[in-house]
Amino acid sequence: MKKTIAIGMLLLGATETYAYKGFDICNFGVETVPSIVCYGPAVLKGTTVAGDLKVTGPLTAEKVTVGALSITGATDLIDTKVSGTVDITGNLTATNVEFSKGLTLTADKILLHKVKVRGPVNITSSSSPNLTMECTSIRGDVTFNGKAGI
Repeated sequence: MKKTIAIGMLLLGATETYAYKGFDICNFGVETVPSIVCYGPAVLKGTTVAGDLKVTGPLTAEKVTVGALSITGATDLIDTKVSGTVDITGNLTATNVEFSKGLTLTADKILLHKVKVRGPVNITSSSSPNLTMECTSIRGDVTFNGKAGI
């Protein structure tokens, strides 16, 4: 009996230490995961990601708490808190989002609505990037690399 309990506890612990890696569409609801790596579109609603979220594909996240973000694809964030670094390659729409460590973006269109950024914002674009801020505060420099912003 003791061996069965020990093995069961060992297996439970093992599932919590590995990142989720998925191909195709990654869907997460109200749950807590250690980290996520997704190769394809990702949809998170009410999810807590203790570590990093890495997506190659579009991301839609609503009511999410996450450590660091690394996204290659269009990103739509709503009611989300990001405590780590952010690196997004693709257009960004953020509504009621808090970024604790700034943003690094490679994008042509960026919309920040009711957003708090605690750190610098670095924007790189191949064309003239369009940065729209509504009710947004940034505690850091905003730097346009490459083309001047509009």
